[in-house]
Amino acid sequence: MQRYTIVKTVMKSLKSHQRLLIFLLSVLALTCVISPWMALGADWVAARWPSLISERVPFSRVFNRAFMIAGIIVGLCARRYIFPAHVKALLTVGLARGWRNLLTGWLLAIGSMALLVALMTAGANYDVVYVAEVTPARSP
Repeated sequence: MQRYTIVKTVMKSLKSHQRLLIFLLSVLALTCVISPWMALGADWVAARWPSLISERVPFSRVFNRAFMIAGIIVGLCARRYIFPAHVKALLTVGLARGWRNLLTGWLLAIGSMALLVALMTAGANYDVVYVAEVTPARSP
């Protein structure tokens, strides 16, 4: 008698976009479960300690925070199943190449920031005057 693991077989047959869709739907489902409890907790904290939260936190803000928390939780739990093997091969590099890529990115970031500072400094020498044209309202 042979045993089958259905989940691994199904997960191997899914395409990358299907895996991401399942990931997003699971994050949304977890968010729908935890966000009302987080909103109740925020209301409880606001009622119990008014010095911490001076006004009521809107549910949309609580939902956004819950979505971020659920994304982190589900991402950590399902990181093996999200990326297929050929994508994992692209993400693994040797130590020397990794350091070279990190140094290149760092130098590009520093160079672009220096260029931005130079352009902003050069632009500060000129006064830009904005003129708004005011037209009177037409009377009927």
